[in-house]
Amino acid sequence: MNNIESLRRLDIEHKSEMSPDVSKLLELVFREISELNGTKIETFKPKDDFDAGGYYEFEEGEDGEPIPKICISAGNTELLKPLFVIRNSSIVMNAEMLGIDFEDMTPQLLQLFIIAHELGHIKDFRVNFEGDPDLKDWEAVEEMAYQRDAVLGMLPVPNLSPTHLARELEGLKFKDVIVKFPDLEKYSGFKNLKTTGDLLVAQEREYRLSAPESYADRFATEFLRSHADQLDIPQLGTSQRMAA
Repeated sequence: MNNIESLRRLDIEHKSEMSPDVSKLLELVFREISELNGTKIETFKPKDDFDAGGYYEFEEGEDGEPIPKICISAGNTELLKPLFVIRNSSIVMNAEMLGIDFEDMTPQLLQLFIIAHELGHIKDFRVNFEGDPDLKDWEAVEEMAYQRDAVLGMLPVPNLSPTHLARELEGLKFKDVIVKFPDLEKYSGFKNLKTTGDLLVAQEREYRLSAPESYADRFATEFLRSHADQLDIPQLGTSQRMAA
């Protein structure tokens, strides 16, 4: 089954679980990016506000090979509205990458950016890991995971992604954060941190500057900007670029 057939089946079986905007994005990506052939698509029910959006993972194929999979949160874009508060620093950076003001980011555009970003990780895997002749099958997955873990280990709060850190910090004062994460004081920029918001910005910035995240961000930014008219994103469309 090819990607377009998979997408059509998903659209039939889960019409209420995936927005038309995401369906259009997936169709465009799968038609144009050959490296994404064979990617599976699934929807999931978010367990909390932090979980809205999407992620990628791998599952074992019939012959034991790794199959990349994009998991998209079910429901409409209303589910993403809380992210504008609890993941504010992340969305500010997304807007900067797209060349727009934060006020021009919408839940619809955020959803498209998140899914395109996750697809960027899959392309990174196909090109730079699965495409490495020295890495066979699951070795490619393990090497990608190893490099991601290395990035996480270098963050201000080690071994926590910005999403997981934001979940851990919810409701905490900064003095409580230091008690909970004593290694934070070893971070070179610790003296500049005054609030939990400062920490989230630092964690997000360091994370997004890493090679894996930069690759995925570039893919998302370039694809959305080059397909803005087809995806009906007026903030990024031809008329907007000409005005700029």
